[in-house]
Amino acid sequence: MKTPRRKVTAEELFEEACRLAHEASRSKLRKRRVLYDALSRILALYDYDRQSEVEALLRKHHVRARKDSDQITRLVRLIFPQDARQLRNWYASALRRAKRYGITADQLSGFLAEYGGVEKVARAEHVSARRSSDATKLS
Repeated sequence: MKTPRRKVTAEELFEEACRLAHEASRSKLRKRRVLYDALSRILALYDYDRQSEVEALLRKHHVRARKDSDQITRLVRLIFPQDARQLRNWYASALRRAKRYGITADQLSGFLAEYGGVEKVARAEHVSARRSSDATKLS
């Protein structure tokens, strides 16, 4: 008889993402794989079914919502506080693009690898966001 799998908590996802982000910043050899794993944990937090726990985590760690920041951006700032702002913007944009295409946390590494990595996926997201913004202005 199988025992039911215990649901991973938001705190556990957060701690694992932080550990992976720290490892990615130190490891040159395995950086891409570890980075993709950390980003997949952020996507899992974003998709977490008890969003009140995720919001409590953000409040606990004093990550406030800015005027134009969504939850993905706030989670990236929480997990990668030491990374340059541009890198964090790429991470958030790549995650937004993945969400737009219905990519799950388990599929994220393959999605990023298939489409050329975080930077290329993020640039594609910026272009499509700019186009939709321009189309809105024209109508």
